[in-house]
Amino acid sequence: MKVSNRQAAKDRSGQFEALAAFANMGDTPNEWQKFKLKYPRFFPDEMPFERAELWLNQTLEPFRPYTTTRLLLHRDHLRRVWAKNDQEGESLTVLYGLERKLIPVEPENVQFGEPPKTHPLLIGGKSLPDDELDRGMLPEGEPVIDGISGEIKWKFGSEFQRSLYELMRVRWRARICAQCGRYFVADKTAQTFCSSDCSNKAKGARSLDYWRRQGSLNRRARKEGSSE
Repeated sequence: MKVSNRQAAKDRSGQFEALAAFANMGDTPNEWQKFKLKYPRFFPDEMPFERAELWLNQTLEPFRPYTTTRLLLHRDHLRRVWAKNDQEGESLTVLYGLERKLIPVEPENVQFGEPPKTHPLLIGGKSLPDDELDRGMLPEGEPVIDGISGEIKWKFGSEFQRSLYELMRVRWRARICAQCGRYFVADKTAQTFCSSDCSNKAKGARSLDYWRRQGSLNRRARKEGSSE
């Protein structure tokens, strides 16, 4: 393998590691800070993390289940893509920075009392604060024309978007661990666990279940045999 190819593979591995870490990131500022420190170039700036902490501090606890911030919203969109629940590509459109294309158009003759169309940006009925709704977190990027090949490519505005695009080219690698439920990037098509530890736990659980069932059958057989 050439040095350039090895470096490219190493870079992709790092990108995918960051994507999985973001998908697995929790809901607390402590986890947000850990992620930001480990992957400082993932987003163009620190704004999404600052806005998330501001939202958490300004939102009363009873209302938090019904609201969200862009940091968590984009994490949830990534989870939706990862779990292959984005059949219409709406979450990908948001994550690629093109969410304005999804804004629903309200008809002029809408009936009084009719609920407004749901913006695909929002998941699970949660709402964004007004300042977060109008503030896009991810840049739209721009098309770039290769003057030699004539090919049109897309230039993304953040490391997150570039990493996501690369992962979508090998989409089968985006997996959810069958044991612990974590998001991970598989190395082989048959891989269903994120680690050897989870694989061993699953094997142990299967063995325990087998012996419990087999033991029950053995006890029943002995009981039936003794009653004859």
